[in-house]
Amino acid sequence: MAHVRQEALFAVLPTSIQERSADLTDVGSAEYAFPVDCLDQVFHILVQNDFVILGGDLWRKVPEGFEPVFEGWYTDSPGEGAISAWRQFLIAASREPKYFATFVVQ
Repeated sequence: MAHVRQEALFAVLPTSIQERSADLTDVGSAEYAFPVDCLDQVFHILVQNDFVILGGDLWRKVPEGFEPVFEGWYTDSPGEGAISAWRQFLIAASREPKYFATFVVQ
């Protein structure tokens, strides 16, 4: 089961995105991951619902499930710097269709 804050994040998303998400608890991460082609949409929905996004991690879908890619982005404070870091991460993540990403929120 995902962390309680992750459950709140999940609840504000449309069903069409929820259905495409991956619960990473089976691989030891209490988070939801989302396919790269909907990351920007998830980001904007979370911001519109007053979530403060502090970062995220990149995961790769493999036949056995998911594995960490050991790429991510983080910020200590929201604002323009965080948005710039997010954009750079999104560009890098979008290069591989098997990638999924998580969101660290408060």
